Amino acid sequence: MPPSDNRFALYNAGSGEVRPLRDYLEAIAAALTDSGRPVALNYGAVPYRSDEPMSSIPDLARLHARFAWRPQIGFTPGIASFVRWSLTR
Repeated sequence: MPPSDNRFALYNAGSGEVRPLRDYLEAIAAALTDSGRPVALNYGAVPYRSDEPMSSIPDLARLHARFAWRPQIGFTPGIASFVRWSLTR
């Protein structure tokens, strides 16, 4: 836990849903394909490490407590929007 200096804080952001990482990869690949940059996912090309996470579990409690924030965009549209934004950078 960081010191009690509140100048800097880390917050999880996301949909609040538990999702396998494969969902993220597939949503990103679909958004890239829709943007004219098709991606081939090659599952299993690199072996998983024993400590590799298989899902993402964002805890939004701290973000909500501090800012009263709740997600308003669904998972797939949010990933697609982020990919489009990233491609313009």
